[in-house]
Amino acid sequence: MPNDSTNDAMPFTEADFERLLDRHGAKAERWPGAERSRATALLEDSPKAQALLAEAQRLDDALDAWGRAPHPFGLATRIVANAQAHPFDLADTVFAWLTTKLWRAASMACAPLLLGFAFGAAVSGAEDPATFAALEESALVVFADDALADFALPEEGQ
Repeated sequence: MPNDSTNDAMPFTEADFERLLDRHGAKAERWPGAERSRATALLEDSPKAQALLAEAQRLDDALDAWGRAPHPFGLATRIVANAQAHPFDLADTVFAWLTTKLWRAASMACAPLLLGFAFGAAVSGAEDPATFAALEESALVVFADDALADFALPEEGQ
C-alpha cells in the first residue's frame, strides 16, 4: 500500500518534501522516481521548498567537504588475520554461554531470593519484638559499609 507521499492523488506538501530531503539528500538523482517529478513540480511553485533544498544542499556540501578518515595501514590484513586465527564456532559459543554466562546470571538473580528466604526463616521463629529487632539489625549490618556498621535501630517507644 503506497504511503501518502507517493500517492499521486494526494498533494505533495512541503513536509513531504522535507522528509524526502532528510531521507535522500539534496541531489535529485537520489530521489525515488515517483517522488522526483512531484518534488520538482513543488520546487517550481514553493519558495519554502526552494529554501529547504538550499539548506539540504549546504549540508550535503559540508559532508562532502569533510571527506573520509583514512584507514590505518594494514587494517584489512590485520582483520582477516585475526578472523582466521580466531574462527567463530557456534557450538562452542552456545556451550560457553549455557555453562558459564547463563548460570552466573541465574545465580546472581537467585542470591537475593535465597537471602530473603534465610532471613524469613530466621525471623519466623522470633515472636519476641526484641529478638526480631536484633535479627533485623544484624541483617542491615550485613549490607552496610564500614561507616554504617555502628548503626543501631531506635528502641520501641522512643
